[in-house]
Amino acid sequence: MTFEVGKIMVSGSRSDEVHVSGLEGLELLEALASRTRMRILNALANRSLDISTVARQLRLGESAVSSEVSLLEKVGLLEISYGKGKHGIRKICRLVKKRVCVELG
Repeated sequence: MTFEVGKIMVSGSRSDEVHVSGLEGLELLEALASRTRMRILNALANRSLDISTVARQLRLGESAVSSEVSLLEKVGLLEISYGKGKHGIRKICRLVKKRVCVELG
């Protein structure tokens, strides 16, 4: 299976993995090059969480987490859904790709 996420060509036989090669994968690899984004992915490894919970767990501001999550969604690693919260709408994040494979040739 091969599909395009933004400008990234993604292929893989497992639904939880993404394969990238060449310059097409650069945007995804740049997204993984951030300690904060890697911490967010780690927090979401076993369950979906809303932005407030991720921010609290990582001791970061909600706006910073929301910005990073948007980038991770853009490169196809997360899916975002919305649910009812105590004071409005909650933005819920779910990790959809747990493995990234890079082909260097």
